[in-house]
Amino acid sequence: MFTNKVKCQLFVFAVFLCLTYVKIYHIASNDTDMRQNIKYTDLGETDNETDLNKGVTERNMIISQITVSKNLQQLGPCNENITFEGRKKPNLKNINMASAISRNPKTKMGGRWKPNGCIPKEKIAVIIPYRDREQHLAMVLNFVHLLLQKQNRDYRIFVVEQFTTIGENKKNKLGVDNFNKGSVMNAGYNEIRKIDNFNCFIFHDVDLIPEDDRIPYSCDSINVTHLSARVDTLQYRIVYEGLIGGVLTFPINVFNRVNGFSNRFWGYGGEDDDMWHRLSTMNISVLRPNKEIQMYTMIKHQKRKANGGNLCELVQNQKTKYKGMVNEGLHTVKYEKMFLKEYRLFTHIMVNILVPTEQVRCKYNAEKE
Repeated sequence: MFTNKVKCQLFVFAVFLCLTYVKIYHIASNDTDMRQNIKYTDLGETDNETDLNKGVTERNMIISQITVSKNLQQLGPCNENITFEGRKKPNLKNINMASAISRNPKTKMGGRWKPNGCIPKEKIAVIIPYRDREQHLAMVLNFVHLLLQKQNRDYRIFVVEQFTTIGENKKNKLGVDNFNKGSVMNAGYNEIRKIDNFNCFIFHDVDLIPEDDRIPYSCDSINVTHLSARVDTLQYRIVYEGLIGGVLTFPINVFNRVNGFSNRFWGYGGEDDDMWHRLSTMNISVLRPNKEIQMYTMIKHQKRKANGGNLCELVQNQKTKYKGMVNEGLHTVKYEKMFLKEYRLFTHIMVNILVPTEQVRCKYNAEKE
């Protein structure tokens, strides 16, 4: 009745109908699954317009998240082959917080920024231990924000301040300057870990300004990097091998491994040298970038007198070959978080460092000597 040609055409048409039916069924099933995923059943069977709009909003959010995920998959890693200006002595004139804000218009509230057109290799927290140097803070924020954005870093800057250094009473019950930089950095680290999944931590002194935009503000995967090895006030020389103060980067696993900074150093000096011995004891290398680019300017300020008692702590730790560091440091820091507040160029964390009594003997003996 039908020719072979007609039979062939009918067969193709039947196959087309079957495939169309399967596709429609698949789409309907997926739509049912999506509605189950956004928990329409939890909204109940209702004609309430608010509940229905809520369900539509949830579904739109899921679709938006899927779209963002697909877009991220299409993006590649950030290109670090950027055109840099190279070394240039920073101009520190006429910089205050207002001018720093105006020079960094892309920085978001809380001192955060990340590139849009690529995927950064790490999430960076910059921690600035702070005490009564507002103008210095404005300067370092101005230049560090510009550098980090030039290098396409995903970052946020935190200023961690010690509450007990505010006011006229600058000494604690040990009879020494009550500022404890190591404890401030440990406390800041602990609080910042609660905020986001940072995996690279840069501890940055408030009085150091990078001179070269090629200085790599990032972390090695297994070692520590000392960025500020060469400072103008030291004629850009590394004065001694264990000098690692200033600007130091830690991958999260390394900072946890050495149990952070020691909490036993009050006043000026000691905590950085102690960190050098912690790293050496754990056979962790301290890397330094190319000496041609790792140049910093130190903002002029009155030098604080070193606390002689800190030498006592270093000597004690060296005698025990730093075996006690597993029990003293990041996990034993005693503090109270007073508040956290976001400003345009930074997130401010105020902490009250608590003074342990077990240090009194070493401190008072050292002071008497």
